Parts: sequence; structure tokens; C-alpha cells
Amino acid sequence: METLLEDAQIKLSSVISDIFGVSGRKRMAALVAGECDPEMLADLAWGRMCKKSAKLRQAFEGRFNDHHAFLLRTMLGRIDAINADIAAMEAQLGEQLVPFARAVQHIDEIPGSPARRRRG
Repeated sequence: METLLEDAQIKLSSVISDIFGVSGRKRMAALVAGECDPEMLADLAWGRMCKKSAKLRQAFEGRFNDHHAFLLRTMLGRIDAINADIAAMEAQLGEQLVPFARAVQHIDEIPGSPARRRRG
């Protein structure tokens, strides 16, 4: 996805450390919706990002076109679908572990256990 944005001469990752975070996703959604004005995209800033509005404007001075929008929409859709699948699998696993809740809790209390490391 970063390569796609750079193909359009949009350097989002030079200003936003996590392009898949709230700020990055908000701007990519605006691009997909047809917003290409660097000023408008920079104005979507909130919180700490407000301090970077000049850099954001500069990062969005590119040539994002309909083809880029199609590819970005497709990629974001796949990421969202995969995340939904992961959430559904985790919910299913949680349901299947209910009969073993006490054992899972016991394992979770063991220092160095995989369950404990995931939370850490």
C-alpha cells in the first residue's frame, strides 16, 4: 500500500508513522472518496498531527488518480475483510474455550506462557 501511495507521489509514511492507524486510515478513506486537495487532507489532522499540517500538505502533493483510488479501495477492503475474519475466528475460539476456562486461566498464570506473552 505504501508503494501504491508513493507511485502517486504521496509520501504519507514520511509524516505518519503508522499509515494504518486512525490518522492514516482517515486520509486514505478521503483519497478513495475522491479528495485529492493537499490542504483538505492536511486539515483532517487532529491531536498531535495538527503540528504536522505543513508536512502533511507537502506529503499529499502528488498525482493520485482514479486507478490509484481503485487499487487503494481494493487493498483496504481486503485488510478490513481479513481483520473481520480474524475477529470471527477469535470469537469462535473463545466460545470453544469456555469449557476449559479454568485450565486456560491456570496456564495463563504460568510465567512465560504464550497466553501471558500475548497480553504483555
